Amino acid sequence: MNGRDRAVSAADIARRALGVVGVSWALAGTAPLPSEVVRAALDAMGGATAVRSIARVRIEGVGYANGDTADGGRPAILVFAFTETRDDRRPRLVQDVRMMVRAGVSHRTVTTRTAAAGGAGMDAWLTEAPENVLLAAVDAPDLTSDSGGAVRFSWHGRAVRIEFAPHSSLPAVVVLRGASGDMRTVYSRWHRESHGIVYPHQWNVQQNGAPAEAFTAGRVIVELVPHRSLDGRAPLAP
Repeated sequence: MNGRDRAVSAADIARRALGVVGVSWALAGTAPLPSEVVRAALDAMGGATAVRSIARVRIEGVGYANGDTADGGRPAILVFAFTETRDDRRPRLVQDVRMMVRAGVSHRTVTTRTAAAGGAGMDAWLTEAPENVLLAAVDAPDLTSDSGGAVRFSWHGRAVRIEFAPHSSLPAVVVLRGASGDMRTVYSRWHRESHGIVYPHQWNVQQNGAPAEAFTAGRVIVELVPHRSLDGRAPLAP
């Protein structure tokens, strides 16, 4: 499948996401409920049932991060290639990163983070995965509307804000507030993957307003729960 077949236009996603719901909002002349906004985003990603059935997502790509030098000099730019495997059902994140030290020299690290261990790894498990953000929002008892058509809710006692693309209903920006400040993650370059799941291929992350890292996926593999079939006929393969 070539890039043109896989790329999803904003208009195409908007038709899938808004549908009758968008028409009803317009006719009623009222702002949608926060739960309706989140459900429209789930529809844009491929439907709430399909999104909730995601078991694992594997992402292969490249990126860069802004690092600090040991002597306090000019900040370093760290370039890396990575494979990230995220288990959505049993919160777990495995990051296999090969950092480019200099031309022809690299350093590889493999890090496994789990919900039991907590920490920044679980922040990434949430914020880098639009499906986890949306499902946490729709299940949150304190989900409410926020300014600019956004929604906000609490996740493990911390405030989360989701902003949506106006022409597609897809999540565009996620802001997670913590003790060390705000982490802002921007999603873009959405493509349709297996099982009809629409997924971003570009992430740009800011920490307290300063660029922290950016990475691009060359390949995204979405696996659904093995025993569940969306059409009731056969298990779905990755």
